Order: sequence, then structure tokens, then C-alpha cells
Amino acid sequence: MKKPESMNKRINRILDALSSAQMELADIVQEREDYYSEKSEKWQESEKGDEYQGYTDQLQEIADGLEYAEEARP
Repeated sequence: MKKPESMNKRINRILDALSSAQMELADIVQEREDYYSEKSEKWQESEKGDEYQGYTDQLQEIADGLEYAEEARP
């Protein structure tokens, strides 16, 4: 059985990777939101615009979940 310290080190490595992923994803979400806001209202209301925003919303939910994972740090 592994010592708790080694498990904590592994957990911290994973949480560091998740934190990096969260920051990168937050940047992507912001870039997508900027792109969306620059498009015409007609495009935003189109099926393509709806799909684009829907995917951006999904990415935001993932980023939010990764941010919550940081709170689990031992």
C-alpha cells in the first residue's frame, strides 16, 4: 500500500494539470465569446450561431468543473 504522502503528490500533479487545462480552456472560451460578439446579429441568431454558442457554453461548464477540482487540493 502506498503512503498517503505519495498519493498526495500524485493528486497534486493531477490537480496542477487540471488547473493548467482550466486556464487554457478559460482563454479559449473568452476568445470564442469575443468572436461571437463580433459577428452580426443575424449570424448569432442563425443555426450556426446557436451551435457555436452552445459549444462555447459546454466548454465554459467544463472550465467551471475544472475550477471546482482545484478546491479539492489536499
